[in-house]
Amino acid sequence: MNQNSIRITFHNTRGLTYFINSQLKYFFLLIIRKEEITSAMNVKIKFIFVPEKEIILLNKKYLHHPYSTDILTFDLSDKKNELDAEIYICPEVVRKNAKRFGVTNKNEFLRVMVHGILHLAGYGDKTKKEQETMRRKEDYYLPFARH
Repeated sequence: MNQNSIRITFHNTRGLTYFINSQLKYFFLLIIRKEEITSAMNVKIKFIFVPEKEIILLNKKYLHHPYSTDILTFDLSDKKNELDAEIYICPEVVRKNAKRFGVTNKNEFLRVMVHGILHLAGYGDKTKKEQETMRRKEDYYLPFARH
């Protein structure tokens, strides 16, 4: 990557274009900067939307969890001053969760995407305390996405 390059891309977005736009990239950059995820601005994040069968396979292969999930985040960076990541999102699971939590699909997709970026900042969600911290951070950033 060239010095100061920033690439945030969205893949397999069929049916999701109602909320994916150029403003989202600036929203994610805000989080990256505020969380000081990388000292240099060499950023490459791919949001990849996959069917439930695929997210189950990825979850099993890389995390040894044989079940579905809404998001998987992989930091592929090999240099300290870069951020190279792939964030896999399962729209079916996100939509089910939106219904379960009583929020809009758009809100739940944004929350999940913020969640993935927060993982890149080092936040976990294994323990109750980590989950509470993650939720507070998500709640902090989500209003910035609503213009």
